[in-house]
This record gives sequence, structure tokens and C-alpha cells, in this order.
Amino acid sequence: MTFQGVDATSGVAACSVPAYAGPDSGAASVAGTSRDNAGNTSPAQPYGFKYDATTPTIHASSSELNETVVLRWTASSNTKSVSIHRAPAFAKSTRAKLGRRVYEGGGKAFRDKRLRNGVSYRYTVFAVSRAGLVDSAKVEATPTPLFSPARNALLRRPPLLRWAPVRGATYYNVQSDVTARRFSASGR
Repeated sequence: MTFQGVDATSGVAACSVPAYAGPDSGAASVAGTSRDNAGNTSPAQPYGFKYDATTPTIHASSSELNETVVLRWTASSNTKSVSIHRAPAFAKSTRAKLGRRVYEGGGKAFRDKRLRNGVSYRYTVFAVSRAGLVDSAKVEATPTPLFSPARNALLRRPPLLRWAPVRGATYYNVQSDVTARRFSASGR
């Protein structure tokens, strides 16, 4: 902070230049003084302001559904707003990697609809504090018509597969890759 003074008689010799480095506060203040060429010092004059130097934090996850990705996040209490940008996962340039903004607000979840199944999308979830400090989390998601069991789910018994119907389909081809545990069926 830089304080300035006015002295019509002998002129201002110097004013204090106090520094403030915390803590974060909605009612922070510093006091400054001025000294004239005659050696007189002004009383301390406080200057109030809001101070925030703590970067917000955000953690995000996704659920892939039929033509839909659901993003959920937790953000620190100093987060003022959240914005989400979506780009194709294969984007190469810096601008293309950021993509376009698909959400801005103060919620805890966002449902991105009308996506193409099997296409990978990269989401960047930004948390912005009142002071304009930013943190981000990246999530990659691929919508899929198979919605049960969830991708990478750990199962304790054979799954019941559920998927979104496709108009005009006469059959569905299902392929499975079970690596962690093999199930066997037996009957009487």
C-alpha cells in the first residue's frame, strides 16, 4: 500500500508504505502515516480492504451414461463460482484443448447431454475465488449406452447388463473382458 499526504506549509517529506501479507480477511486493514519536512507526523490513517491469497481447490469425477456425462465436484469454501470447459480428448492445440464453456455457476454437479457414445471428451473444471484465484481439475469421460454395471466397477457376483435401447436394433452384440475375477455358472 502507498499512502500520500498533503502539507501546505512545509511540504510532505515521506509517507509510509506498509505491506500486508495475510491472513485472509473480509475486513483486513493497514494504517499509514505521513511526515512533513518540519518533522510532524500525521495520526495513523487506516485503510480497509478485502484480502484473499488462498487459491481455491477443486476435485472432480464423472459418470458415463447413454449420450450423457455427469460431472460432480467438491470445491473449497472460498470458491465463488465453477466453470466447465469441454473439448474432444484428441485435441492438439492449446486453444482446442480448452474447448468451449458448457457450464458456469455455483452448483455441485452438471449433466452434459446429447453427446456421442464412444467419443472421449476432456473436461476442465475451474474453481474461481472472489479474488480471481483459480484451480482446475481435469476429467476424461466417454459416454456409453451400457450403464450397468458402471465402467471399472468391482463386482462380487455376475453382472446384470443394462443398456440404452437403440431404435431399429434387432439384436445386441455384447463383448466382455473380465480380468480380475472369473465367474462360472452352474445349474441343476
